[in-house]
Amino acid sequence: MVVFDDEGVIDNPGLDFAWLCLRKYIPDSYRKYYEYMVKMFDEYDDLRWLYERDLEGHSTGTTPIIVLCILALFNINDDELIKYALKVKHENVGIDKVLIWILKELNIEVLIISNAYPAIPLLSALKYGIKTSNVYTSGFQYRTCIDVLKDMNDLVQEVYERSPLKILTRYRSELKNFLVEYLNICLKLRNEYLSRNERLISRLMRRLEQVVNSLESSELKSILKYLLYDEYGVMGGHNKRKVIEKRCGSDTIYLGDSIVDADALSYANYGVSINCVNKHALLASKLNIATLDYSELIHVINHILDYGLEKLEKLRRSLKNSILFTRDDIEKNLNFVIEINRKYRSILIENYSRSIKDYV
Repeated sequence: MVVFDDEGVIDNPGLDFAWLCLRKYIPDSYRKYYEYMVKMFDEYDDLRWLYERDLEGHSTGTTPIIVLCILALFNINDDELIKYALKVKHENVGIDKVLIWILKELNIEVLIISNAYPAIPLLSALKYGIKTSNVYTSGFQYRTCIDVLKDMNDLVQEVYERSPLKILTRYRSELKNFLVEYLNICLKLRNEYLSRNERLISRLMRRLEQVVNSLESSELKSILKYLLYDEYGVMGGHNKRKVIEKRCGSDTIYLGDSIVDADALSYANYGVSINCVNKHALLASKLNIATLDYSELIHVINHILDYGLEKLEKLRRSLKNSILFTRDDIEKNLNFVIEINRKYRSILIENYSRSIKDYV
């Protein structure tokens, strides 16, 4: 199998659907507060993953779930988000050639493992005929109701199965109170992870659990425990690695671009990061590619299938519009690798921002 992240690999790295929704749907009077709290939560999320990484504790990539909780407060529904996803989803140039080549010419199965809102990776599945059982998203796992999506009606039904939004909106008042307390504790945890205060971290972690357990509604408590405490609803960090381990083992190709991919990149024998500026993901990579033309991933995948990680100079020469970094390059010149990746990534994000300016 070849395993893809979606946002940043199949789709432009500028597509962060959670943040786009936050900016589009939250009223002006609330937006500044929620943007700040989500930014702090995002930092807490990554810092906690790093703090617990060796223990396989927290799986980073929880921010899209928190944003869904916030959207529920304003009664935003899945139909609106699906329509918005259609407007802002924007594939990387050449990635269609890669996916068609893998699926049709090589006849190799593709997995998509993404912490994004379900509609984003499912739109990729619909376009390329990828089985829904091969698509892992944020929200409810293993709720597949249709094997292969034939049209948008099928996609909508599949999103309904996976998204917790319809349940969250039933409990807006209780959810609002929960979020205030939960996010404030996460902000405090963020600060303590930076100072490495283990005693206070343990105390705040117990408080975080208490906040979930103190919810009055048994349904809301069950959903939030599933999503945030047990983290079954999170598809980042070591949860990505567990999917790969279960579905195809380590002898596979994984394509990612950010911190949520670090554990998957590390586990896969052929973990390839693309236009990646996160040091943890880069240091977990076996190869790194900086490119504006994703069709050149065909050369990378073909080389891996033929030679593994041998003869990399041959691969380097075959890439006309991309820069290849080996693991040795990354370890010896990390800052330079980040600088080159940032240059390419910034161009892609700038192009994306222009293309969706009417929808944000």
